[in-house]
Amino acid sequence: MSIHLSSTTANLSMMTTSSSNKITEEQKASIESILSEYNSAELNELDASSIVQKISELGVMPGIQLEGVLADAGFDAKEIGDLASVNKQGPKGGPPPVSNDNATTINQENLQVLQDILAQYNDLLNLSSREEDSLIAQLSEAGLLEPGAIINITS
Repeated sequence: MSIHLSSTTANLSMMTTSSSNKITEEQKASIESILSEYNSAELNELDASSIVQKISELGVMPGIQLEGVLADAGFDAKEIGDLASVNKQGPKGGPPPVSNDNATTINQENLQVLQDILAQYNDLLNLSSREEDSLIAQLSEAGLLEPGAIINITS
């Protein structure tokens, strides 16, 4: 779960960020075309990630209007966001979601993963070379060495 903090909002859901994100008729038609390639009843992580990526490429921002377009096509915005791990790091393997206003995003799930990894070490200030290599490998494998993996600050 990711917590999005800004001067005007505190959101827990990627797909309900704002109601002011206007979708043009052209964008709506493109989204409907994208969704027609998928079966909402058999949606998986790969499909959801692809949908998020394609909609993002259209320049469509998450919001109430997008939720409505998705719902009209028989898709659940929250389910797509959850399957695509949008709140973890944006679309799978991608950077965290970008906001148009000053915001700090704290990825609670990745923070917990970091805490779990660090808890395996008794004395972080006196690690052996082998322990350092192991720690770096674990952090890298978990994707925690990527910019914005735990805390992302946008302006």
